[in-house]
Amino acid sequence: MSEPVARTPRDLLDRVIDELNGLRNAGNRSPLFKLWRQNALTAIQRIWPNDAQHSERFRRIPFSATTSRADGREVRECYELGCGEALSLLKTLRDEIGNRTFASV
Repeated sequence: MSEPVARTPRDLLDRVIDELNGLRNAGNRSPLFKLWRQNALTAIQRIWPNDAQHSERFRRIPFSATTSRADGREVRECYELGCGEALSLLKTLRDEIGNRTFASV
């Protein structure tokens, strides 16, 4: 069964937020997480097609350790911090967009 089409930018961001909440136990190498990250970026670009600032801000969120020598705990911690930062940003963007429709964005 396919999911209903998001009717507003807020609906789209709500869906991305809900999906992230379901990925908290995944990892940055998970195919589901990679798909979610691309879908989230696409959603942001769709909502703000002429404003790269929003998508760049999302793109800069680190979900992985900055060193290849990181142990499992450090890798997990970086992923969780990245998820928290992404969740916070997405909620901020959702509040910024308010109840506008795609046509008025």
